[in-house]
Amino acid sequence: MSDRRRVKSEQFSVQRSGCFGSFTLKPNERQCVFHLSTVFRVADLTHLFTAKEVLRDSEIDFDTMIQRDIVPDHVEDIAQYLRSETPNVRFFPPLLAAIVPATDRAIAGSYPTSDWRVLNDNGEETLEITWGNVMRLRLAVPLANENHRASELRDATTQTRYEYLPHLASLALNPDAAKLVVVDGQHRVRAIRTLYERQPDQAIVQALTLPCCVFWAPYAVAEGPGHGKPVIEALRRVFVDVNNKAKQVSGHFRILLDDDRLVSLAIRSFCELMRREGELQFVEWNQHSDAKAYQLSSYSKIASIGIMESALLDSQASRVLSRRDNYIVQRLTRFLSGLYPESLPTPESGGSSDPTLVVDDWDSVIPSHFRRAVKESLAQVLAPTLRVLFTRLHPYRLSIELIRACAAEFREKKLEVYDLAVESLATLEESDVQSVRVARREVENQIRERLQDVEDLSMNIYRTQLFAQGYIAAFLYFVDRLLHHGSPLRPEPLAGLFVEHLNSTVFARGDTLLGPGLPWLESQVTQNGAIIKKKTTARAIARLLLAPFGRTTHASQVAAQAQTESSAALVDALKELGNDAAGAYIAEMRRSRVAAFLDGIDYDQTLDESERSALLKLRQIAGGAEESVDGMSRAQALGELQSKAEQIVMIRARPVLRDLKNALGYAPRNVAQEFGVDLGEDD
Repeated sequence: MSDRRRVKSEQFSVQRSGCFGSFTLKPNERQCVFHLSTVFRVADLTHLFTAKEVLRDSEIDFDTMIQRDIVPDHVEDIAQYLRSETPNVRFFPPLLAAIVPATDRAIAGSYPTSDWRVLNDNGEETLEITWGNVMRLRLAVPLANENHRASELRDATTQTRYEYLPHLASLALNPDAAKLVVVDGQHRVRAIRTLYERQPDQAIVQALTLPCCVFWAPYAVAEGPGHGKPVIEALRRVFVDVNNKAKQVSGHFRILLDDDRLVSLAIRSFCELMRREGELQFVEWNQHSDAKAYQLSSYSKIASIGIMESALLDSQASRVLSRRDNYIVQRLTRFLSGLYPESLPTPESGGSSDPTLVVDDWDSVIPSHFRRAVKESLAQVLAPTLRVLFTRLHPYRLSIELIRACAAEFREKKLEVYDLAVESLATLEESDVQSVRVARREVENQIRERLQDVEDLSMNIYRTQLFAQGYIAAFLYFVDRLLHHGSPLRPEPLAGLFVEHLNSTVFARGDTLLGPGLPWLESQVTQNGAIIKKKTTARAIARLLLAPFGRTTHASQVAAQAQTESSAALVDALKELGNDAAGAYIAEMRRSRVAAFLDGIDYDQTLDESERSALLKLRQIAGGAEESVDGMSRAQALGELQSKAEQIVMIRARPVLRDLKNALGYAPRNVAQEFGVDLGEDD
């Protein structure tokens, strides 16, 4: 063997033998996956890495971070399963490990270009494929009498076809240039390692051999056919497919690992911007539970992945004022994502010949050949827009300030664990987990106490997905009005203008319209002081956020900054928007309070006995089986019951409506019509 061949052989020091195959679907042969079925002894598990161990560079982006998550409790459950003295047979399905080009300090975006050659050693031929100094695959070439056992492989660069014997394959890696990263089964690997490193648990697992399927995307290379597909993106697609087809990805990862939907790409672009700005710690992004995915489980967070998805998807269909037109939804989605009709991206090279990109709403599927351009657009347009909406609004901003203040105090007390405490427990070494859990609990307690001390945040409405849905829905109506009247502003400054307006009106003196104990919230946003967990609550919140535009002063201030050619027309449009929103809120208040009154006649302590008896008799007739009682039909009884209930509710609601009028600064025009109350003129 020549010195050059010997050096090359020595650098490929991690070697596995097994059965080789190619997962190729025509006509997309360049998107194939090579795989080798092999086994690992427990002592060889040092060659397998979890994503967390490889993806540890401080400059990794959010798309890479979501591959790192390990749940310590799950690791302990598996270890206990192996440790238990049960007579039952125990077995693990094969691990799935990807070859990632990586050094100890960084991940490469692609493999080196492959080199294919046939070696001849005393008449025995071997197909050798090398990817630079990263890895080498050797496949036995069949003899003349072995053709019936052979498979075929094609080099996509030269289109040369080769025959090989699948069961005689060997794979060798350079450990300084490539890592075997477990993408399915990393908890199993961590659990077995843990037992192997402990006494007396080592004896339990030392005889194990683990089945493993090693795979890689051979054409995720820097040059040649199929080049340019990042390795991480290609391997994440396999990870999602494996988990979606075999077992459902749960919690936030069902959203984050989806490379197809616009809403998932949008949320990831937002999280990446928050990471770069040092604000990702305020977003809850690694919840594994489906039940908790759409809520906030931590007081040190202002939003979650589930809340963001819900805000984008559900708000677009919200009928805050009227049924949304599909064209409006499509136009707003394209505008906010930066995918304007005049600047829709063209297919990437090597992609589909389909030149069109269809974006109907946030649930639209983005074809792979448009994905990179769409990601760039989202990063430039939508991500900064969402950051403005979720960090500058008064309750979010106040919450962030309180969290940072608590964190600063805690850092002074326990510097050694604070920096770990703000990270996910899943990214920590096992020895750190317990102390960090204690540290995070203390931070959480301090933050919760501070938030509860702030009167205008004590209801925490803003921490719910219902608020986020209503908030984004109101923003969409605002944007629609300004676009309709020719505002040249792009999404980020529009978000700033919208937030500035809300901070000076809704949150001007605390939670002016959405605070605890406000009487007009009862029956629509709250019930006996608790938030009503229905979609109608999001609609009511959106209406309250839009209602202040009905005041001439507020509408004029916004119009003056919108840079439209017809400021007066925009003022009228914004006033109409605010009045319509306030009117819809008041009309729904009337309906819901009448319904609540009718349901509670039996227990209403403000009714005298004669009133109660008369109302109960009408209700009995209206809901009875007889067509008429004492000359009164069921329809007549129902009409009279409804009329009396409305009269009583009108009288009771008058002081509430006056309070609402004072909070808004103007009298919504349909108050007199709905409740027979004259609250005075607009400003």
